[in-house]
Amino acid sequence: MSQVLDSHELWQRFDHDHAFLSELAGLFFESSGLMLAQVSEAARCGDRQTVMQVAHSLKGVVSNFAAKPAFEAARRLEEVARHDNLARMTEASTTLETEVQRLCMALDQISRPGMQGWAGLQ
Repeated sequence: MSQVLDSHELWQRFDHDHAFLSELAGLFFESSGLMLAQVSEAARCGDRQTVMQVAHSLKGVVSNFAAKPAFEAARRLEEVARHDNLARMTEASTTLETEVQRLCMALDQISRPGMQGWAGLQ
C-alpha cells in the first residue's frame, strides 16, 4: 500500500500551522462525501461530463494535502471519463473513493490535537 500523503510536504504547505490544517481537513470531510456521491451517481448513469468536472475538482482539493495516490486516482478518473467505457469509469470511481477514504482517515489522525508529528502516515 502506498503512502497516503507526504507528511513533510504537507507540513511545509501548511507552514506548520496545525489549526489551519485541521480547519481545511474539516471542510474536506464535509465536502468529499458529497463529491464522491456525485461521481458515483454520474458514473452509474454514464454522465461523463459530471464525472470529469467532479473528478477535476477533487483532484484540486486533494492536491492541497500532498496526497499523491488520491490525486492520481482523480486524474485517472477524469481521463477515463474523457476517453473510455462505462465499466472503466466505474472502476476508476471506486479507486478514487478508496483513496479519498484513506486520505480522510489520515487527515483525521493528524488533525487531532497533539498529533503534529505526522510521520509515517500510511
